[in-house]
Amino acid sequence: MVELILVRHGETEWNKKFRYQGSSDIPLSEKGINQARLVGEQLRYKRVSRIISSDLQRAVKTAEFIARYHSLRVEEMEEFRELDFGRWEGLTYEEVRQRHPDDLIKWEQCPYNFHPTGGESLAEVYKRVIRGFEYICASAVSEERIVIVTHAGPIRIILGWVLGITHYPKNINIDYGSISIIRKFMDYYFVEKVNFTSVFSSG
Repeated sequence: MVELILVRHGETEWNKKFRYQGSSDIPLSEKGINQARLVGEQLRYKRVSRIISSDLQRAVKTAEFIARYHSLRVEEMEEFRELDFGRWEGLTYEEVRQRHPDDLIKWEQCPYNFHPTGGESLAEVYKRVIRGFEYICASAVSEERIVIVTHAGPIRIILGWVLGITHYPKNINIDYGSISIIRKFMDYYFVEKVNFTSVFSSG
């Protein structure tokens, strides 16, 4: 049995302001640092064999708070980056609606295949994320516990893939600093926990 712990990074200032963030490399806010510290403490007494992270600093910093308890280096993988929103990045939903109304119409009509100018489609992100996840699972050995620190989009994609959901499961709530757990036995995957957070992580 292999245990895969999916962790969402802590909050950033852009998250607070509801700005499209995607592949922009925005640091953790003060609250986000606290969330990262708490998730590190939650996993402190778990026997962890690998810590893998998106290569964006908000994920890497969160992963480092976990790694400090396990004498492990953080392995960065760009496969676990958030969706690249292209020209939407840094804008709020209202700003996108005002500046790029045609984009929003296309996004709402066909989110899987549409991508903002300079960005990615969900189809492209799905392939990228699942490629990375399958690579990790293929190289895992029995009884390993692997932590993957990433973003809400990739976590939803992985959970949806394991659950056999054919569309992007946007209604699965993934909070900052939350933990979701998947177990793999031979070729079978089981979702054990979704969006678990410390009782203190929202403060």
